[in-house]
Amino acid sequence: LADFGAQQLSNTSWAFAKLMCLNLPLMDALSAAALPTMSELSQQDLSTTAWSLAVLELRDEPLLESLSAAAINTISAGAEFEPLGIMCIAWAFAVLEFSNGPGLDAIASQAIRSCHDFDPQALSLTAWAFASMRVLDLPLLSAIAAEALPKLHHMELHHLAKLVWAFSFLTDPFDVRNFLRQLLRAVAGALGQMNSPGAHSILWGLWQSGLRRPVFGLFRSWREEGVDPDDLTGALDLLLMDSEWRRQPGQEAELLGSLEASTPGDSVQAVVSKCMRGRAAEEAVAVHTWDRDKVERNKPELAKYLAHYPEMDRSAQPGAGNHWRKLGSLVEHVDALADLVTSPTMPASLLQLMERFAEGARQWLKVAGGAKAQLLQHMLRQRRWAPWEAALECGAFVGYSSIRLASVLGELGGAVVVSVEVDPVQACIAKHFIDLAGLSCQAEVWMGLFRDLLARLVEEFGLRAVGAVFLDYKGTAFHTDLATLERLRALAPGARALADNVALPGAPLYLWRMTRHPAWETSVWAMEEFLEPGVEDWLCLSALWQPPAPETPEAASAAALLDPAPAAWQRLSWHTDHMRRRAQGLRPGEMGMTSADRAAYAALVREAYRSAGVEAMPWQGAPPQPRRREDGRAAAAWPVWGGRQPCR
Repeated sequence: LADFGAQQLSNTSWAFAKLMCLNLPLMDALSAAALPTMSELSQQDLSTTAWSLAVLELRDEPLLESLSAAAINTISAGAEFEPLGIMCIAWAFAVLEFSNGPGLDAIASQAIRSCHDFDPQALSLTAWAFASMRVLDLPLLSAIAAEALPKLHHMELHHLAKLVWAFSFLTDPFDVRNFLRQLLRAVAGALGQMNSPGAHSILWGLWQSGLRRPVFGLFRSWREEGVDPDDLTGALDLLLMDSEWRRQPGQEAELLGSLEASTPGDSVQAVVSKCMRGRAAEEAVAVHTWDRDKVERNKPELAKYLAHYPEMDRSAQPGAGNHWRKLGSLVEHVDALADLVTSPTMPASLLQLMERFAEGARQWLKVAGGAKAQLLQHMLRQRRWAPWEAALECGAFVGYSSIRLASVLGELGGAVVVSVEVDPVQACIAKHFIDLAGLSCQAEVWMGLFRDLLARLVEEFGLRAVGAVFLDYKGTAFHTDLATLERLRALAPGARALADNVALPGAPLYLWRMTRHPAWETSVWAMEEFLEPGVEDWLCLSALWQPPAPETPEAASAAALLDPAPAAWQRLSWHTDHMRRRAQGLRPGEMGMTSADRAAYAALVREAYRSAGVEAMPWQGAPPQPRRREDGRAAAAWPVWGGRQPCR
């Protein structure tokens, strides 16, 4: 590499990104060699380097800072970036969550000057990139809309979907609703290209924008136009959320019929069918078995790996792999033994049945059992509960913690439990188990994304009615979603918030906020993961002692003084999401995550916390940790994809 020029370094990184092969020692060496030569790169080489980093999900901050500075200098010197270069840099910054203000300003100004040369891909991806970073540059987006308008009916559907999603965040600065209507008309002419990601982006954008056109009506019109039901399954979570919220049982039953037809396994299908009973469906939608030809259409993020890792083909089908087989086995296990339990002991017995299942070989469930269950009950018993209050669980999974919450609250005054779950099949399983436990009157499961349902909480329960929040989903979203609950004034006096998985995989921005916020008193507890002896996780328990919303000048000043998380914690937050994607099998070039990998990454996260003065106390009185009937800590062999080892 010592003899490589700037362009050769850029081309080498591009080649490895094209092969989707992340070789960290090589990339570190390329980065070290490229830093001194960044000013020598052409605008094409700058965009190529940015694209390579984003494809490999390599958030090399010094290199990104240097790349941003070089782009600013190039633009300031009067050099014109090609549309492809502008698009690639903006897209890379969005993927890597690198919101460099001066760099984005320079890219936006260059895009405004040259967007008349943008093709549909450059228009849609540039708009998507700025919207995903919540950098709503109105002059830029206005210019993109003006340039896109005469081209809409010649655009492909995936370009239209990105534009709908991006512009749904705006609030009428240039009659954005008229632009969205024009986009929907163009979508109607491109229905032959419909796929699951596109359907979800378009329908969510319509729902988010507030246009007076129900998303279910648009979904039904697409079906009447002959769109394959397979190509709409990705939008069922949003449609079910909207139908539940609007109290439309007929629509809900029709959508559950679609869900049942696309759900793998007889036992899980039976659970979905049970949720559909009592709702008169106008028409059930037959969804056919997916085949490999539909992967590229409906799972583009997965399809791009298949050329390099053919063995991933089995993961391309919905319901493929161990996850749904395991949940089907869980349903069969609980249903078979639930009849042997007497009603008074049903909630506790049902939890024990789930735990016994999880102890079996290859049947581990990611539930908050053991010491985590103790802390969850402790949180509920810390405050007095009124019968009109609610406890909120974010991430129902199969309803394990929902049952525990409802059972304890039944003893404490009868407050209800609302559990939110984005996966509609898992939501149906959770509802089934809650019903078996005899707690359907005390606990309900809402389908949808938590951030989309926050306003429904206030609508249904009123202000200051949420007495506790259990955060058990994507840790990097905890801080923004809790802040939204505060702004909506949904939290009751003395409310409690408990965040799981703060160290594994991590919630650094949430932990930073809660340990420094003047309205919250926070303690951090360390304990072993359920059924993973030797794997330590942290939970963050907080008590609300004063209204956090800026209702007075004094409160607003206190909130403004809250120190932002340092750059190192921002980087850690991004890497937390990266490790989550790797654990889900979405980064095959980096191999899978073994138990040893999980423990090592958790140790790295904890060390970062300690370096900032945040330490956890061991949870006292934790129950003896049962072991699974296999050595869950044994390091697994690296998987072999397509007969070849991934690059190391």
